[in-house]
Amino acid sequence: MRRLRRKEPQTLGAWECAMRAQWHLARLTREDLVEAHRLAAQATVLDPAASLGFNIDAFTHMHEVSYGWSTFVVQSVLAAYQSATKAVALDSRDAVSQTAPHVGFWPIADTRTGRPRLIPQI
Repeated sequence: MRRLRRKEPQTLGAWECAMRAQWHLARLTREDLVEAHRLAAQATVLDPAASLGFNIDAFTHMHEVSYGWSTFVVQSVLAAYQSATKAVALDSRDAVSQTAPHVGFWPIADTRTGRPRLIPQI
């Protein structure tokens, strides 16, 4: 990880972006969460056929909600759900891809009332 952290950001490949994103995600600070999200998004752009960037992106959104750092909770939950389902669609046999959508129940806004409601996992 030390060698990876010394690399210039513009030279990172998809896997390297994902690994760096995971490192930032594990630090559990608001600033690191923002950087983890940015790197996960970069990983998905560099390799849209790989599930790892989408997995990490889903977890960044879930952490955002869990730690109360989300300005728009419903949008964060929906973004986590979308990234998690994309990861499963890309690699349904990957254990990490299966983890994000199965963390529990997803609070999703009821379109009629605007209030969060719980829907079962995928």
